[in-house]
Amino acid sequence: MPETLEALEKYLASGNVKWIGPKTAKKIIKQFGDDTIDIIENSPNELVVIKGITEEKALEISASFIESRELWKIVSFLDEIGISSNYAKKVYDLYGLNAIEEIKNDPYRLIDVVRGINFKTIDEAALKIGINTDDEQRITYGIKYGLLLATYNGHTCVIRNNLIDFVSTLLQISGSTINEFLNQMKVKGIVVIEERDGEEWVYLAEYYEAEVFIAGKLIRLDNVKNRKHIANIEEKLEKIENLNKIELSDKQKEAIFAVNKNNVCVITGGPRNRKNNNNKKHNRAI
Repeated sequence: MPETLEALEKYLASGNVKWIGPKTAKKIIKQFGDDTIDIIENSPNELVVIKGITEEKALEISASFIESRELWKIVSFLDEIGISSNYAKKVYDLYGLNAIEEIKNDPYRLIDVVRGINFKTIDEAALKIGINTDDEQRITYGIKYGLLLATYNGHTCVIRNNLIDFVSTLLQISGSTINEFLNQMKVKGIVVIEERDGEEWVYLAEYYEAEVFIAGKLIRLDNVKNRKHIANIEEKLEKIENLNKIELSDKQKEAIFAVNKNNVCVITGGPRNRKNNNNKKHNRAI
């Protein structure tokens, strides 16, 4: 937080604290001086001596200032461990006033908060504070990170052996240990392991449940009566083409006929450029 009254006034005037602008900030500093922070945090009712501040606003100012102060601390802390300050508010909302202490005790929980986080950054911070290389949290979150990394690329599950190889390399831990932890995570309901075509696929439980939910919805939708079916659609489509002076391609017509015939259609497209195609190949390596 600002260490001088001048800096504190600028901070209050910056819009970081609810209901306080430049004029009000100047009045508060003039009224309370070195006691400003203590008044705002511990005796906000005294702020009512400032014109325009009601008792209700005083309490909101205090709450906003305390949150802002904690965010300031979290921003500094995240910066120290190489995490963008953009996540400070989310960290505060999740862990409250004890956010920094919570993260220091278990830095790996940031993986659940910061999308696209560099695991090595968190891992280095954790090892510095004394977490062992074979710590349960480290291995568990290493596995979660591998699965989350796949979801960033559009995959909800990963072949078990590929995941074990990836996490083993990431953590420099034996594959057998990773495999054992996977079994434990399955028992705890953190992951779901499904066998298909002779291979085991690993999901984070929430992604598996989402897929099951969506699949169930699609099946139910597909089984109801098709109320949108249009009879003689070929003739009607030809009239529309002639009326609008357009000509649909065979693939476009195929899609329209499929939508007319079925309650559910899943239409997909391939990669649009070479870069995407390269990414697709890379994504499947995990």
